[in-house]
Amino acid sequence: IELYQQGKTAKEILLMFSDKVATENTIMTIVKNVGIGRPRGVVSDADSDYFETIDTEAKAYYLGLLLTDGNVCRVKRNTEQYVIQICLKYQDRGIIEQFKKELHSSNIIRHYKNDRRDECFFGVCSTKMAHDLINKGVYPNKTFEAKLNFDIPPHLFRHYIRGIFDGDGTVFVSKNYLRFGFYGTHQLVSEVQQWLGRQIQLSQNKIFDKPTVSFVIYQKKKDVLEFYNLMYKDAHFFLKRKKDKFDSYFDLHNVNTEIIE
Repeated sequence: IELYQQGKTAKEILLMFSDKVATENTIMTIVKNVGIGRPRGVVSDADSDYFETIDTEAKAYYLGLLLTDGNVCRVKRNTEQYVIQICLKYQDRGIIEQFKKELHSSNIIRHYKNDRRDECFFGVCSTKMAHDLINKGVYPNKTFEAKLNFDIPPHLFRHYIRGIFDGDGTVFVSKNYLRFGFYGTHQLVSEVQQWLGRQIQLSQNKIFDKPTVSFVIYQKKKDVLEFYNLMYKDAHFFLKRKKDKFDSYFDLHNVNTEIIE
């Protein structure tokens, strides 16, 4: 029980007590019987103070990514144990590996694959990190209430928006036009559009509201180029898959990304 509370996995504990315990399930039964627990494979090995202050590009980016593609939840009802987790397509594993490195964590990035899904999952248990994230807008059951946190330092805000774009944004080609957009709550999509409007005079397109999600799409050349430059200039954290869609289109159509007509 003490080893589990310190963050050891059932597998690690089994190796230490293999002469007395036969399986990992036995260990899990013991700790559950005394009222402690956490998702299997998710331990407390991480820099718990990471999100206390948003003062780097990486922290701003991952805060945005967690707002849209991550979650914070209690390990068990009526406890103060929390898990922070993120799940992405397996082809986006690189951005999770960077996150793991940022947190100085040795937790395992897990791979789940079946006929419909090919994803990677990463998580850590940390009540301190969970409360810091909750205070910054990433809280349990946020799906229908997500909104921007305007306390992010202005010089880091574009990295925060890029994290949101990588989580719930889209970029695609339709009828030979490159288009991009955002999905989410009406408030989140509206606040993103307004902020981008102040930064790059982005068109204030109509936001479409569906029963479970709102979205907005842009296709004007000026909007696409200025958004691209704002998001990716001197950026170190982003989903390569999405940036490559912009780059491939620009290369195919000989678009000079530094010149906006």
